[in-house]
Amino acid sequence: MSTAPLENDSSLAEDAQSGVRLGSVLLPGLRTTTDQDHRLGHAGKRDAAMAYATNGWALFPVYDLVSGTCSCGDRKCKSPGKHPRTDHGHLDATTDTTVVQGWWSQWPDANIGLPTSIKFDVLDLDGDDGRAWLAEMEAIHGPMPDGLRATTGRGGLHIFLKPTGCRNATHIDGRKVDFRGTGGYIVVAPSATVAQYEWIGDPFASPIPDAPEWLLAFLRKPATVTSAPQVGLIPYGARNDTLTRTAGLLYGRVPEGTREVMLQAAATFGCENPADDPISEAEVTSILRRAVERGWEPGPDISGAIRPGAGPLGVPLAAFLAESDQVSWAVAGMIVEGGLVQFLGAPESFKTFGMLHLGLAVASGVPWLGMATEARPFIYVSNEKARSTVRQRLRVMAARFSPVHPVEIIHREGVRFDRRWEEVVAKVQALGKPLVAIDTLASLSRPGFAENRSEDMSLVLGAIRELTLAGATVILAHHPAKAIPGSGRGHGSLDGEVDGTAEFSRPDKAKAAGTLWVRPKDEAHRRVNFIWNPETYLLTADLIGPALTTVEVAALVANLYRNSGQPIKAAAIKAEFPGHSDTAVKDHIREAKTGVGPV
Repeated sequence: MSTAPLENDSSLAEDAQSGVRLGSVLLPGLRTTTDQDHRLGHAGKRDAAMAYATNGWALFPVYDLVSGTCSCGDRKCKSPGKHPRTDHGHLDATTDTTVVQGWWSQWPDANIGLPTSIKFDVLDLDGDDGRAWLAEMEAIHGPMPDGLRATTGRGGLHIFLKPTGCRNATHIDGRKVDFRGTGGYIVVAPSATVAQYEWIGDPFASPIPDAPEWLLAFLRKPATVTSAPQVGLIPYGARNDTLTRTAGLLYGRVPEGTREVMLQAAATFGCENPADDPISEAEVTSILRRAVERGWEPGPDISGAIRPGAGPLGVPLAAFLAESDQVSWAVAGMIVEGGLVQFLGAPESFKTFGMLHLGLAVASGVPWLGMATEARPFIYVSNEKARSTVRQRLRVMAARFSPVHPVEIIHREGVRFDRRWEEVVAKVQALGKPLVAIDTLASLSRPGFAENRSEDMSLVLGAIRELTLAGATVILAHHPAKAIPGSGRGHGSLDGEVDGTAEFSRPDKAKAAGTLWVRPKDEAHRRVNFIWNPETYLLTADLIGPALTTVEVAALVANLYRNSGQPIKAAAIKAEFPGHSDTAVKDHIREAKTGVGPV
């Protein structure tokens, strides 16, 4: 079959008998109002998506372009209009028309992605160089078999082949030729990037041939790498992106030893300022993970790097039932090991002071507000307030502690959930199971972030999930929802993800005192009154003994009331729980009195 590009005909016409034509291709069962509406409007992509699903082709939504910029909102997006909108990318692909309808109702302009290795694999020829390479190969081995093809948004050519079982590969033979197989995906018509994608032939009727043997030989041949690639100096600041692209190339070509090659490449690649830009093995691990998330399939030797600490998948029932039910706490009764806890509070509620105080206490292995801590490193990540303000606060607070673990501050260094985040993950891996404080959710989000939009909140949760998978326990500063006590503001997926909340309240702004509501999931809630010291910037709990939970108070009040039949005074409660102030006990009783009796 000739590889010459067809003249792009993006017109769409309604077939009176069968449906709508997309270019020269008939999409069965579709109807549209006007050609212009179908080509450029919302109905085109939604109807095309439904056509793929009803014809048994699994698909998923992909970001589109708005005025030449990726709709993800990142003006420096490395894959504009071509990366997945859903959390798990091509793994979310489905033929369920209800799900597909929901996606394109939510994102009517979304481009369409199809996973490879299910119905087909794809040979991707980029520009003149890719087509020239194929012409050279056909001159040697004979023409590629006839079958389904498509033009891409940048004028390239997709050649569809039956699934080969081969992994993704990039820059085949050193040319602008890629292969999308196991773990890959492509973007299809009527999606658009620079231009609109177009089918050459009917996607549901055109034959999809077997890959020729000469191409399979290219894909299956291990690359022989005796030394790291020599690419000269990498511009300062571009090292990790360069290594990520190299990882993508090696994944498809080196079946074993990819990790070792990447480590060697990291040591060999020159940087303009190598002394100022060192790289650790943890950063290489993060780079490998990012390459996988972009769709490249790793070799088996680095699977441990992709999911740190992961063992064989699944356990027998007996082993599962024998596992301990003991909860492992990073902060007793408040923050579970490896979990995510929201630190909620309005401005000036001592939320940031509390986070910094807790971090220093954890790094020093001492209690915080009467709660025991498991000693560990502490990382504070923030774009809030001036750097000098944070430094002044920490200088005063740190003088009262003797940390036995590292304390790292990442403040106003251009870090966001979608930018330089792999460096934060690498630091987590390097320190080993730290407590990470994110202050605040909004300050680390991209411009245009909308907390009520599910895809924006998914980006945040995905970034935090990277930290917990790397071994971190995370506390996230956020604003509380007005209507729902103990809930964070914005999309409900955040509350569904967290393992608890710690909510700061300061009813009287004239007083240096407040209340902390501790609400871990599936555990007793508690309330701790505290006083803020303006000289040390530290919080002091208004109690001597262990924190008094509302459950304990309710049980005690009920028991005493049943025995005496008389209202219970705070003094009676204090006799049972010595060390608590009258104010703290009265507040607990007020919380617990419903359904118990007069108090």
